Amino acid sequence: MQASPAAPPRLPFVLGDDASSTPDGASASATAVLERLDALHGLMTQTRADIEALRQISAHLVQLVEPQAGALLPTVSAPPPPSSAVVPIEVHVRLLGTFEVRVGSRAIERWRSRKARQLLALLALTPGRPLARDALIEVFWPEADPARGANNLSIAVHHVRSRLGEALEASDGNRGLIVEQGLYRLDPDLDWRIDAVEFGGLVLRAKAALGLDREVEARADLEAALRVYGGELLESDLTEEWVQEPRETLASQYGWAVGWMVACVAGDRDWERVLQLGQLLVQRDPCDEVGHRWLMRAHVALGNRAAALRQFRACEVRLREEFDVEPSEETRALLGEFGL
Repeated sequence: MQASPAAPPRLPFVLGDDASSTPDGASASATAVLERLDALHGLMTQTRADIEALRQISAHLVQLVEPQAGALLPTVSAPPPPSSAVVPIEVHVRLLGTFEVRVGSRAIERWRSRKARQLLALLALTPGRPLARDALIEVFWPEADPARGANNLSIAVHHVRSRLGEALEASDGNRGLIVEQGLYRLDPDLDWRIDAVEFGGLVLRAKAALGLDREVEARADLEAALRVYGGELLESDLTEEWVQEPRETLASQYGWAVGWMVACVAGDRDWERVLQLGQLLVQRDPCDEVGHRWLMRAHVALGNRAAALRQFRACEVRLREEFDVEPSEETRALLGEFGL
């Protein structure tokens, strides 16, 4: 039995009304499709050629017109630069030595409330860290009951704000200190320049530089630190208990900075500078034998042997009066070394 011929393939579109379902009609339809495809291919090829020609003509026209286009088009000015940010007002707080607050070049005087002044000083020592209400009351009014302590704190805050607000010419006279959810901090919209914070930062940076063997950087930082240090922390409040720990920390940093610097400049044989730094050590602690020895060396190097002997005697007297002891062997050895 002979297999019947395969059915013609079904096309995915209609060929037209002349298509037939007979085999001859199918052959005619296929021929018509091929003729249409050839026509479409020819049209597509011609279209591509026309598009390419148009592209070439457009490019040529652009070359001709572009030089004159700038003169015909309106000038568009560049957008103005963004307005510069408002520069925050500088508030200088001096805690090393005599307490002082300056807004720009204007000093704030008449701190009628000692606690208000101390509150500002305490917040200035930790400018990036807010302090809680209960902690502040415990520092300044440890014996007061909670209600009384809170009232005292509110009065001190008002005084700080009013004094700073007046100097800042604030319309509401209420600037400088922020209170939020029981936390107190300095106004971050002001540019606070606090000598104790600056000094401590310079010393720590110098120590970090020395750890990386960057002695030149360390020396520059320590020179800057010594210019900032104006005395012990809050000299007008020596009896305040809360001041003792930060005062000792800063004094220790200062002693280390001066000691390192005097050894450094002695290596440079800058004996005048050694005299200056040695005096700083002795002023800080009259019984500091290291300071006395540096002064003795500087006097001898500068040709003043009598001054070196007087320096030894001064050291001897201070040690006897303060501790009832004699100078150390190291200090006494300098007498023989210098033939004194």
